[in-house]
Amino acid sequence: MSGEKFAKTIQKEKLPVVIYEHSSNMIKRGKGIDIKLQENKAVNIAIEGGKIGGILIGPREVFSFWRTVGNTTKRNGYKDGRIIHQNKIIAGIGGGLCNLGNTIHLLILHSPLDVTEFHKHSDALRPTQGKGYPSVQALP
Repeated sequence: MSGEKFAKTIQKEKLPVVIYEHSSNMIKRGKGIDIKLQENKAVNIAIEGGKIGGILIGPREVFSFWRTVGNTTKRNGYKDGRIIHQNKIIAGIGGGLCNLGNTIHLLILHSPLDVTEFHKHSDALRPTQGKGYPSVQALP
């Protein structure tokens, strides 16, 4: 409705230049951490990797995390992961996608892209990490 052109082109071939890389442990272990919810988070992120991986953001295009993700439902293959509801950590469909959103945001901060919109996420799950789900725009 806003007239923005959203990025949706997927390129299978890798581009020749890497600007920044990041990796982290997908499955967190420790006291009070439900391993099944961690494994489900990995499934949820893998679903998204298939949607986001290879996406090209062209000049004046906008990448929107949630527009790309779509509906996180059981029917779409998502599983229960850790989510925050009313300031409490509970199991919920699509849980764990905040990890992917935070990683994308970190990568964008190390790129020539501009963050044009950023929705904050509670820091209850990982208070030392960044917050939010980015929308970014490639400038001409």
